[in-house]
Amino acid sequence: MRWRPIALINESVLFPGQDLNKPISIAAANRYIRRIRDNLPLEHWRTHDFRRSLSTGASELGVMPHVVEKMLGHELGGVLAVYNKHYWLEDQMVAYERYTDKLTDYLDTNDG
Repeated sequence: MRWRPIALINESVLFPGQDLNKPISIAAANRYIRRIRDNLPLEHWRTHDFRRSLSTGASELGVMPHVVEKMLGHELGGVLAVYNKHYWLEDQMVAYERYTDKLTDYLDTNDG
């Protein structure tokens, strides 16, 4: 099976809900993640491990820490938070694409 990213439906919504112009609700996202988790062969896996895996994997790919923090939805701390209001959206997009490629390569190599 060849793994592929979800097709881009709406450029302004990363995870669309039933209405493709609105994001998925938190409740629906939690149900979806719970179904994924229930089918993973891991004993002590928690939803938060998705975030930890993204953070670690992106860092291993050379993504700068401030970009990883923004990818996780964190606010930057200290002086950086006071003076720099940039979101690094292009850098985040590149990082997500690189991380997706890493996962896709792994799944293609370890499928079946």
